[in-house]
Amino acid sequence: MLEFEIKKVARIYRDVPAAQVETLHRFRAAYPYKQMAINNVPWRYIAGGQGTETVLLLPGAHGTADLAWLVLPHFADRYRVVSLSYPPVNSMAALADGISTLLTRESIRKAHVVGGSYGGFLAQVFVRHHPDKTDKLVLSHTSPPDPRRGKRSAVALRWLTFLPMGMLQTLFRKRLAGLVPEERGGADLELIKAQLREIVGYHLTKESIINTFRRVVEFDMNFTFTPQDLQEWPGSVLLIMSDNDPGTPEPVREAMKALYPQAKLHIFSGTGHAAPLIKRDEYLSAIETFLASGNLPDSGGPHNKSLERTPRDT
Repeated sequence: MLEFEIKKVARIYRDVPAAQVETLHRFRAAYPYKQMAINNVPWRYIAGGQGTETVLLLPGAHGTADLAWLVLPHFADRYRVVSLSYPPVNSMAALADGISTLLTRESIRKAHVVGGSYGGFLAQVFVRHHPDKTDKLVLSHTSPPDPRRGKRSAVALRWLTFLPMGMLQTLFRKRLAGLVPEERGGADLELIKAQLREIVGYHLTKESIINTFRRVVEFDMNFTFTPQDLQEWPGSVLLIMSDNDPGTPEPVREAMKALYPQAKLHIFSGTGHAAPLIKRDEYLSAIETFLASGNLPDSGGPHNKSLERTPRDT
C-alpha cells in the first residue's frame, strides 16, 4: 500500500476504509501534479487522459485538483483532462485569464469546461472572457452573480482577514462540510470528509482562503450576466441542478434557467448539493452524453429527471 508523505495527514484518514484510501493513493500516483508559473504565480494542476478533445475541471470552493478523483478517471480514456488547483489570486478575472494561458501552453486550443458550485462561478466568467477557448459548458449546482450575497461576503471579509489561521481554517472547513451529506454520501463519504480536512489543514494558506472569499465578492459585485452574452458563441450549455440544493434554492435555479434559455437541463431529486457523490453514475452519464452529442440520457428512474426546455421555462 502507498503511504502518505506526512504522518499527521495519515492520521486524518485513520477512520477511512483502507480500500478507499488506496483509491486516493492510486489516483495520486497515476495523476501527479504539474506546475507552471503564470505572471510569477505558481499554478498547480493535473493533466492526463487521452483523446483529441479536452475536458477542463474547475473545482469547488476547496480549490484543489485531486478531488477530481471522483470524476477524472471516468473521462480519461476518451478525453484529455485538466483539473486545476486555484492559485492565490484575488479575482475571478485573473483566474480566467490564467486558465487561458495554461491551456495555450499545454497546446490545448479549446476545452469542454465543467464547473461545479464555486467552479461554476469561474466557468461562467471564463466562457465570457474566452469564448474561443470554450467548447461546451457544464454548470453544476451553481448560480449567477448575486449582489446581495456579494455585500454579505464583503462584510464578512472585514473580520475574516483578522482571524488567526486556526480559526479561519475551522470556519472554512465547517463551510465546506455543510455541503457534504452525512447520511447519503455512500461509500466515499468518509474519504471525502477526510480529504477536505487534509486540504484545509495542510494545503490552503491564509491568503488562498481569504482570496476564495474575495473572488466571490468580485464575482457578485463586478459581473452582470445577461442571456444575450453568449449569442455569438457557438457552444452549448448543460445545467445540472438538484431540487433540494441548499446552495441553489428554487429562485436561484430559475434565474439560471432564465440566464441560459437554450441550455439542456438535468435535474436530480433529493441529492442536495452533492449529486456527484450520491448519484455519481447518473451525474457522469449526463455529462458524458452531453459532451458526446449535446443530448441527455433517459432519466433512469423516479429520483432523477432530465428535462428539455418547456415554453413555461422560457
